Amino acid sequence: YIFIFVGILTVFILAFWYLNTKVAVEVLDTPESISLKIPEESGETKKNSVVLEISENLKYHLNDEEIEFSEIERRLLDIRKTTENNELTVVLKAEKTVPVDKIVEIMEIVNKNKLKVILAVQPN
Repeated sequence: YIFIFVGILTVFILAFWYLNTKVAVEVLDTPESISLKIPEESGETKKNSVVLEISENLKYHLNDEEIEFSEIERRLLDIRKTTENNELTVVLKAEKTVPVDKIVEIMEIVNKNKLKVILAVQPN
């Protein structure tokens, strides 16, 4: 009887685990989540893209031009108006020492305006 009990207990544990992971996936897939576009080919960006860099001293550069944080959203929307199909991809580059909340602030701006984002990292 012990084997039957262990078998039934195992089935209940697996069913409980399956239902919990399914709920967790559904919770993570919300409209408030931030989606990242992973580049298909390294080193190449689309022609409808801009590079937004955050330096370790929290200076922002949009296509090598230094700008204030307060200007980012307006400048991205202005650039999007000039692109093909009104689409813009933001290549976000940040130094390792930049606090994560600063990166998230940029990603929220991008997400709010339905822009695409690529989080660029340095290759090993």
